[in-house]
Amino acid sequence: MPEGTTQVTKILVVDDEPSILRSTQLLLMDMGFDVVTCADQSLVLEMLRQERPHPGAQPCEIRATYPT
Repeated sequence: MPEGTTQVTKILVVDDEPSILRSTQLLLMDMGFDVVTCADQSLVLEMLRQERPHPGAQPCEIRATYPT
């Protein structure tokens, strides 16, 4: 769990590449986060509704690019 937090932070990871999705999930879990994954961006809004984030939740987006 990240230093200074009293509850586990939940992170939604979205990627259509299974290997990237899984490796990101494992990395974040090792860091103490609760990780939810989604391989289909069209399902993200429904997943967010189901997860019911707490009222103070702050969405953010982090994009990583990889050399081809």
